Amino acid sequence: MEYLALFYTTHGSIKFKKKLINIGMEVEVLPVPRRLSSGCGVAVKFFSDQDVSSLIDQTVEKLYRITQSEYQLVYGSE
Repeated sequence: MEYLALFYTTHGSIKFKKKLINIGMEVEVLPVPRRLSSGCGVAVKFFSDQDVSSLIDQTVEKLYRITQSEYQLVYGSE
């Protein structure tokens, strides 16, 4: 499955990207899509067939599953 992670800070997105690369995942850094946030920001897109809940850390603000150009919220911290 394809996922898109949004972050509180740009630094958080860089840390998350490095974490995923270190465990052998392919990642893509891209601007946050307009329909998910009106502010500027960086998102990390990645693919996983495993449970992604263990990847979520304090840097992640929201996590979406991408299906046919739709974004389904999987995790959203308060």
